[in-house]
Amino acid sequence: MLLTIENVSYYYQDGEHQRYILKDNSCSFEKGAFYTILGASGSGKTTLLSLLSALDKPSLGQVFYENQDLKRIGYENYRRNKVGIVFQSYNLIPFMTALENVQVAMSITENPLPGNYETVAFNLLDYIGINHDKANRTVDKLSGGEQQRVAIARALSTNVDLILGRRTNRECQ
Repeated sequence: MLLTIENVSYYYQDGEHQRYILKDNSCSFEKGAFYTILGASGSGKTTLLSLLSALDKPSLGQVFYENQDLKRIGYENYRRNKVGIVFQSYNLIPFMTALENVQVAMSITENPLPGNYETVAFNLLDYIGINHDKANRTVDKLSGGEQQRVAIARALSTNVDLILGRRTNRECQ
């Protein structure tokens, strides 16, 4: 298994009460598979993604990447070298170009990359529909959909085996 959670709980302390968001959850995720986490608003989807991406720590239980506890890997090391994250709000650096946003992620990973940063970044951006001209624009000059594509390219650019993302379900009425 690529990623496993065992008996994971997450709660907030509210005075003397513990308000559980997740309680005693266990599941595994295989490499090469695509998973969707579904649930009602407030059911803990975002909390689970925060725990899987090591942006937060479980109150109880453990998260394992390739059978190794995230605490042992180190949360920062895990985020830098093992997981790519596509945030709901994208978290791009607005004064940087699309190309620079991708290259920043590449500059902090310790993973081997298949070529120089600029070439790899341009190729990823082109692959997801951001042409050379748009790649050189600051991301605040791109549409929301284009910004999302830049965020995806950034997550892919670090050569990781695990990509996590959250998308709000917007249904037409």
